[in-house]
Amino acid sequence: MQAFAKSYGSAVSTEATSDATETLTTTAASSKGRGTRAAGWFADHIAEHGDEEMKSLVLLEGIKGWATAGSEFTERMHEYNESIWAKVMNDPVR
Repeated sequence: MQAFAKSYGSAVSTEATSDATETLTTTAASSKGRGTRAAGWFADHIAEHGDEEMKSLVLLEGIKGWATAGSEFTERMHEYNESIWAKVMNDPVR
């Protein structure tokens, strides 16, 4: 799965769930374009192969949404730095 996502330029997180389903979560900055397309392509790939043990998800509002949704989410981010994210979110170019 990692190779699939890297070929489309999106960040991914994989996780095995309690029901043995492997989940691929795809994101980009906002998941309004590239992340959503990559997740859709992977969902198509899963369906074409009849794989019922995998799911393809999109991180709602992308990594930006996750980083600004509060400590419940940011504590799950590796190397999260609040001051850096404050600058990113206040940058009008982004």
